[in-house]
Amino acid sequence: MSRTGNCYDNAVAERLFWSLEYCVSGLDKATKKLSDMKAETEAKIGAIEDQIKTASAERKGKLDRRDALNEDLAKRSEKLKQAGQLIGEAVTGS
Repeated sequence: MSRTGNCYDNAVAERLFWSLEYCVSGLDKATKKLSDMKAETEAKIGAIEDQIKTASAERKGKLDRRDALNEDLAKRSEKLKQAGQLIGEAVTGS
């Protein structure tokens, strides 16, 4: 600002530069907030991907155990059928 009573007032220019400074500082704050949010989002994505890997490994383990149980069940069923046939032959043969 110029001295009081001077008609060459530079308030318009000062207001313009204040507005530019305010916009630039706001842009800096927005940029920082955006980068913080991006880092937080990437961390959350990483955590979710780790959970998916763990869940996939657990699911694979459960499927493998189920397959092993199915194979065991098939073997036992076959043995029971054979035992039933042997008992039937023993009963009819005597």
